[in-house]
Amino acid sequence: MATISVKEEFCNAVKILPLKHKQLLTFKLGGTYSWIGGNHHTVSMSCRNRSVTLTTKKVNVEEGWKFLTQISSSSTGSALLDITASGIRRKRVNFTFLDSLDVFDEVEKNRLIHELEYLRGFVRNKSPSEYSGNYCMQAAERGLSALLNNNTDFYAVYRNTHKHKNRIGFSGKNAIDRGKAFDKKGFVAKKHVFNSFNINHTQKNLIYNATNQNNAENRYQQVQNSIVTLTTLGSSTIKRFFDSDLKGKEIGFHVYYLAVTDAFHTLLLIIDKFTNPCNPTYQIMDQHGLTSSYGLLKDLPEGIRRQTSWTFANTCFNRYRNGTTGYYNSTKLHLWKIKSIK
Repeated sequence: MATISVKEEFCNAVKILPLKHKQLLTFKLGGTYSWIGGNHHTVSMSCRNRSVTLTTKKVNVEEGWKFLTQISSSSTGSALLDITASGIRRKRVNFTFLDSLDVFDEVEKNRLIHELEYLRGFVRNKSPSEYSGNYCMQAAERGLSALLNNNTDFYAVYRNTHKHKNRIGFSGKNAIDRGKAFDKKGFVAKKHVFNSFNINHTQKNLIYNATNQNNAENRYQQVQNSIVTLTTLGSSTIKRFFDSDLKGKEIGFHVYYLAVTDAFHTLLLIIDKFTNPCNPTYQIMDQHGLTSSYGLLKDLPEGIRRQTSWTFANTCFNRYRNGTTGYYNSTKLHLWKIKSIK
């Protein structure tokens, strides 16, 4: 009889887990399933770490069958999961349980999403007067306030009454100032600056040389998604930021405060390495909710480029209207990875 093997059917990302979270694990017993007269094996799963709980510890399966258990832990550290089949150890998998301050759970992430979804309609209607201006910085901080359940260090507003919960304001400040303030107070795990976008000056000059405002606006709309480009090297650089930040972290959600086009616009980036840890996704949100930038994590550099492109085109249109086309804005990107200070 051939040696019975056990194969794990999950990626390495699932081997780093948060505390008190039940993660479903799927394994498959080696061999070929036989419709009639298949060989049965008793499979046992065990872990010597007393903090670890397995929902299923023993199953009787035939060759080629899958079997499942849920694993969780009440304390940080490593845990070896041993799997035996017919009394012989066939598999050993090492799990690590972490409690990182810059990895958020689903409840925390949902608080952020729900806050942005709540205020979106008020921003669109520009009513009450609280929402009548450019609300991107305020929206981003309201999202962070909800995420961290912190009404002291972040701009926050009561629902229904729309009154402020604190004295935080934005007069004379931009998102870079606020990012630095978050960092000073200990809410930043990592920060990055990227300044290697390429400006298509031919498209910029299409806006600058428009014959009238309507013509300038039409040209802005035509070039908004292509006026800023990103080389393969630039894309790799941005990707490395996130590869480095997420490496060795448990599954969960990662949140970034973004200032694009040198703080012309403020957004929040949410990376989902929880729903499908083996194929993480991202979404970028502002005061209007989900932007056009979302999808697989591998495509995040393009999503950031798109946000930078339309905002830079917008600055060109603003300069046309203001008569300041002798200059153009920076496309510098600022990122702050948010963490709690539990």
